[in-house]
Amino acid sequence: MPDRFHDKICAICYKTFTPTGHNQKFCRRCMNWHDPEHRRQYRKNYHEAHRPRAKWIARRYNQKKKEIVIQHYSPDKVCVRCGFSDMRALSIDHINGGGVKHLIQLFGAKRGGRIFYEWLIENNFPEGFRVLCLNCQFIVMAEKTEAQLQEGSIKRKEVRGRFVLRAGSSSKSCQEQTSDNPTSSRQYEYPSQQEQEP
Repeated sequence: MPDRFHDKICAICYKTFTPTGHNQKFCRRCMNWHDPEHRRQYRKNYHEAHRPRAKWIARRYNQKKKEIVIQHYSPDKVCVRCGFSDMRALSIDHINGGGVKHLIQLFGAKRGGRIFYEWLIENNFPEGFRVLCLNCQFIVMAEKTEAQLQEGSIKRKEVRGRFVLRAGSSSKSCQEQTSDNPTSSRQYEYPSQQEQEP
């Protein structure tokens, strides 16, 4: 048993230590741990020394959160539209659309992944979400954009080059562009060899 007048037992880790002050209750290691700057530096050094393991732990944690959410919204862990079952390509889709606006409203930026899965778990898996593979996500967005274009609720210039139009392309059809542009490849007549030679 340690001598109470000389050696003491740390109140946090319960290890024996030799105090350097009169009323010292914690060992040097635990005292340093209460200092925010020391904790920050310790975590930084540990992360640098164990970077591969830290990445592996973070990846495994993120995968577990994703599996919990996917399992809830699709018990078979498949895309509800096409039946695709590879977990790497499955994601959560807003059924009524507006996913980007919802993420910006929640997190102040378009941030998905782990932070969104944690939000779903903390809010007891709210309604209005489903599991889609990434291919079906893009197909649904393209179909929605095409339907809005046909209805006239949006104009072609509002699409901004996603899913239907390329960025910088005109709203005219290919035939209209060809007829307007005399140097297009369909109307341009290449000079013969005799004309090219001096």
